[in-house]
Amino acid sequence: MASSFLHLFSLLLFLFIPVSSQLNELFFPGFKDSTTNITLSGVASFEKNGILRLTNETSRLQGHAFYSSPIQFKNLTTGKVFSFSTSFAVAIVPEYPKLGGHGLAFTISPSKNLKSLPSQYLGLFNSSDVGNFSNHLFAVEFDTVQDFEFQDINDNHIGIDINSLTSNASTTAAYFTDSSTKENLTLKSGKPIQAWIDYDAAENIINVTISPYSTKPRLPILSFRVDLSPIFQESMYIGFSSSTGLLASSHYILGWSFNINGPARGLDLSSLPSLPSPKKKHLGLTIGLSIASVILAISPELPKTGKATTSSDVYAFGALLLEVACGRRPIEPKAAPEELVLVDWVWDKYREGKVLDVIDRKLNGEYNEAEVFTVIKLGILCSNNAPMSRPTMRQVVRCLDGEVEVPEIVRAPDAVDSGKGTVEGFNELFNSFASSSFDKMSSHSFVENGATFASLSTSPLSLLPVRRETG
Repeated sequence: MASSFLHLFSLLLFLFIPVSSQLNELFFPGFKDSTTNITLSGVASFEKNGILRLTNETSRLQGHAFYSSPIQFKNLTTGKVFSFSTSFAVAIVPEYPKLGGHGLAFTISPSKNLKSLPSQYLGLFNSSDVGNFSNHLFAVEFDTVQDFEFQDINDNHIGIDINSLTSNASTTAAYFTDSSTKENLTLKSGKPIQAWIDYDAAENIINVTISPYSTKPRLPILSFRVDLSPIFQESMYIGFSSSTGLLASSHYILGWSFNINGPARGLDLSSLPSLPSPKKKHLGLTIGLSIASVILAISPELPKTGKATTSSDVYAFGALLLEVACGRRPIEPKAAPEELVLVDWVWDKYREGKVLDVIDRKLNGEYNEAEVFTVIKLGILCSNNAPMSRPTMRQVVRCLDGEVEVPEIVRAPDAVDSGKGTVEGFNELFNSFASSSFDKMSSHSFVENGATFASLSTSPLSLLPVRRETG
């Protein structure tokens, strides 16, 4: 009888404290000796010095890193989720200054094999399962691109996501100082940022805190009240997910700690593995703008084919270039009719020799005219209605890097030769002018154009040659 009683008591103790015999605390001050405990997928990799690199600088890829064994999150008797705490140091290094994407997320999931997509899906969901309650997925996102599809507040925010990428709560990345003053942080600064995520099961509240320092601020930057018990399954996997989109960043995790029913062990940023030295890569552009977002620009062929391609990505990037230089959206409903569609307006001014009229006035004239002229020309070239007439992204980057000059001949975005079909591709122009320089060009620029279009139409118009004098 006594033996049965002791057995029953031991069983009850196990039910009330189920993590006592299981792993409930993780501590990785770097990942040099942790390769057997972490499961990687996608492009995620361990660097030689012990950094976990979730993505590299390749577009439209995803990377995942999960602790190999599941963690028991629920009390087996009550079904209530335990309190938990995690801390990690992250660094987001964009391929080019201020140009990067897409973001990363701390993730708690029923599976470490996510059927997910890159870009705006952050490697968490795909187009068919995003928003489904059956996902049982919790994430805290560190997002560096504003996606209007998911109602993002900006391109530098933290969000709490439950089964969806439309955040339940979000805020601009920032932290509170000791004096309770809020200081903004740029997620894609390329510098380490420490994050703390704490769930209090008694209060049903999630707190997210970040800081550029090792000391945890007293006040969280984001809080959200929710009972995670209906969301979580009994056992879940914990880890990180990341993705790149049209623009890419390297997403790094320098260190990570996690704990059930207690605070996560602290990380000292100074003792964690160092980030690799930055590559000597630059845009060669000093127009002094911070990019507001990677906008949603639909290429003319996309509604017909229903498929995104590298060429449609280039079209979107062309819209981004014009948005950056002009300081306005691709379509501005409140503008005068001739300025309604940005690419039309820019083209009109370009062929009139008044391209500087479209430059963002907030720059107050403080920019390099040659560099701005390069951005405008590339924006027009990328915005051509004919996919084969657009440059490749590699060609665009080489122009932005100053490796080659932008072709002198720039066609109208809707230019189609009625006698020969589509206009000749950018490749021919690129090959013809790649070795030239602005200094060697003649004093004349040859511009072929069509009439402007009042909407984003795919209807071809006649090609009218125009010769414009340049000073």
